Amino acid sequence: MDVTLSAQNRVLITRPIHDAYETAALLKNHEIDSLITPLLTINHNFRAEIDLSGVQAILVTSLNGSRALASAVSSREIPIFAVGDASAKIAKKDGFSVVSSANGSIKDLTELIRQELLPDKGTIVHACGSNVAGNLVGDLIHEGYKIISSTLYEVKEVSTLPDAAYSALLNDSITDILFYSPLSASLFSKLIKESKLEQNCHNISAYCLSSNVASALSIKFANVIVAPMPNQASLISLFVNS
Repeated sequence: MDVTLSAQNRVLITRPIHDAYETAALLKNHEIDSLITPLLTINHNFRAEIDLSGVQAILVTSLNGSRALASAVSSREIPIFAVGDASAKIAKKDGFSVVSSANGSIKDLTELIRQELLPDKGTIVHACGSNVAGNLVGDLIHEGYKIISSTLYEVKEVSTLPDAAYSALLNDSITDILFYSPLSASLFSKLIKESKLEQNCHNISAYCLSSNVASALSIKFANVIVAPMPNQASLISLFVNS
């Protein structure tokens, strides 16, 4: 989907389509128009089921992981630990009664688990996708926790830069790009190099959800700016006020 570009701000959104619409709407509230060109497609496995036998809690580290819980989990009483408020909000909306938010990064979620859960009280299930960022599971296993990963959705990457993004970048009609995940940042960098558009990014500002996202970029931008807090509200506020 293309959202008409304005004369002042031409923002490229590369998020999966469902989330991209939400971001575009938030920008539109500030009279900022966008070009939506998803680099990732999310395919949920609606047949997946999480066996709760001996499980003390479920971890969700993405919006899509939280969305997938409703069909994969039979009990709404199992404690849910979410990386951020947006993921926690989805779980609460789907009827889960015990939901805690780390309101931050994977590091913050790891610390929350240390504070709230004991290694000998049962298994922890990580509800995740086919591509997992960070080392949450490894860190917790190292500390004695028993972690099982349950893949509830598949992340599919585009193989080439979408035509609309290619044309807009080639014509220097993009001024800013929003990056929400290390995977999308890394993939964008790869596709830009393959398309030989690195020079066209030198006058573009990259706004990143976190330092981990920024670190995944491997091409040069005019500016790389990281949100004060790793959530969309912080990123959008940073962007519209810069």
